[in-house]
Amino acid sequence: MELYRRRGSKLWWLTYSIQGRRFRESTGTASKRQAEALMAKRETELFEGRNFPDKKKTGLTVAG
Repeated sequence: MELYRRRGSKLWWLTYSIQGRRFRESTGTASKRQAEALMAKRETELFEGRNFPDKKKTGLTVAG
């Protein structure tokens, strides 16, 4: 798990992998301390095997 800032952004981001799939998530904060707290929470959830809810994609349709 990694905590980083994107170029030109004040917000902190997380990157992690679950079963070989890479996830990136904004912490929604410019505070490094709050970002580290969220990272610790995600690490605990990963360790406990909790699934993260997928973000719902809007505007997508399936032609039948």
